[in-house]
Amino acid sequence: MRRGAIVIVSALIALLFVQPVSGQPGNVVTFEDEPDDLGHPAYFEVDGFIEPVAYWPTTSPVGQTGYLDMLGGWMSVEDGIMKAELTLADEWTAGSALPEGVKAVWWTWFFSRDTSLFEAPYAIHVCWDGSAIEGILLVRGDDPVRHLESFEVSGNVVRVEFDPEYVDDAVGWFAESICWNHCSPETDDQGFMPSAGWFAADITDGPMLPWLPMPS
Repeated sequence: MRRGAIVIVSALIALLFVQPVSGQPGNVVTFEDEPDDLGHPAYFEVDGFIEPVAYWPTTSPVGQTGYLDMLGGWMSVEDGIMKAELTLADEWTAGSALPEGVKAVWWTWFFSRDTSLFEAPYAIHVCWDGSAIEGILLVRGDDPVRHLESFEVSGNVVRVEFDPEYVDDAVGWFAESICWNHCSPETDDQGFMPSAGWFAADITDGPMLPWLPMPS
């Protein structure tokens, strides 16, 4: 999927570096994300016009759902296992409610072989539909879906572990929180999503494209 260059509309550019993280050996790729930026994370420039990925006012159901708001995260490879974690602004619990107008929430890591394009042949998703929660690995053009054996949403932290061979030719990654909209083609003044399908609620901050390097 080819798209125009992304201009991240954030006052704070992500702090990207590779460093040891407490409790994690070796190199860990980390990022920080601006708080309170739900619903207006990134914009495309297409033919000279800026087009939003998604937008909801801060007073909208999505804009007020803190467990969609990423504050940062990290990814590492330890003893042959890829590990990744996201920190969220608010805690998620089994009793949490989906935002109005949303039928499912995904916390996602996208992986790319070519970071000059906004293209992600691999993705790790932790999916919650308001009742059941599951972790899946999607490979574009591949079937069947692989289910993650190790994933967790605990309080304000989302964690996954998986075999790095699934993404062994990836050169970059970024994280995103996603809302799946109910099938409604209309918008309204309350900030519901503009159409059926999925939309980014929050995306990794970055200067142009959001790709982060793979951990070594």
